[in-house]
Amino acid sequence: MLPLRQHHNGPPNFFVVTAPDYTAPALPTDLDLQATIQRAAQLGRAAAPDVGMRLVELRRYEGRVAANV
Repeated sequence: MLPLRQHHNGPPNFFVVTAPDYTAPALPTDLDLQATIQRAAQLGRAAAPDVGMRLVELRRYEGRVAANV
């Protein structure tokens, strides 16, 4: 896994890391991380089959686990 701060602050005047990145609740302790990442990747590939995948990110959002692919 890669650290959240891998891209630092991005180009001038654009911050990639914002306050919610530091204050977001932790993922559930019973989350099957491997299965959740695989499912997110499958959905991402189905939504954009001709685009190379570079990132699968999991977060808590409104009490649920959400993915950004």
